[in-house]
Amino acid sequence: MPRLSLLRLAAFLPLALCAADIAAVKEAGVGTNGFRSLVAADRTTAPLLAPASGEGEARIKQFKLLPGMKVELWAAE
Repeated sequence: MPRLSLLRLAAFLPLALCAADIAAVKEAGVGTNGFRSLVAADRTTAPLLAPASGEGEARIKQFKLLPGMKVELWAAE
């Protein structure tokens, strides 16, 4: 009989360890996928945009074009 109870313990031990990990994750405020849940304080009302740079125009000047071809910058993100 003691052998049977040891097998049962061995079968349920990994489940008990996983339950402890899940409890620790919930206390830390992290979701099960490893990311924190979104809260209203994390979001801003306006998007954060970097100022425009002249990098696109500078790169176009480095292109070697065939005669008759032209390059225009129409979107830089």
